[in-house]
Amino acid sequence: MILYAEEWPGVLQAVFTWTDSTDYRLRSAGFTILYSLAMYVAEKLQAQFPVLVTRFEKTLADASCPNVVKVEALRAAGSVVVCVDHLVETKPFQKLVPGFTGMIHHMLT
Repeated sequence: MILYAEEWPGVLQAVFTWTDSTDYRLRSAGFTILYSLAMYVAEKLQAQFPVLVTRFEKTLADASCPNVVKVEALRAAGSVVVCVDHLVETKPFQKLVPGFTGMIHHMLT
């Protein structure tokens, strides 16, 4: 399936809605789709980085959130950061490092 330029805003709006869902399956799906689309849309999402960081923080802080959803959030955050070239653009994501590191530590112990 090919998405045309005018269709991206609708897809991205759905992804943003799902990453904030109380349904963990939708939240996981949103992060998985964001991970998959990052190479195509990361730079266009720069204005939305603060919102994305908030969604990642919310997922990490949610004690009842399954680890698989948190891993999807980590993958999505990593894929967005890798696709953006400049340190200044990735600065909002730096505050996520302790949370993601803690999550990985918790999963491995």
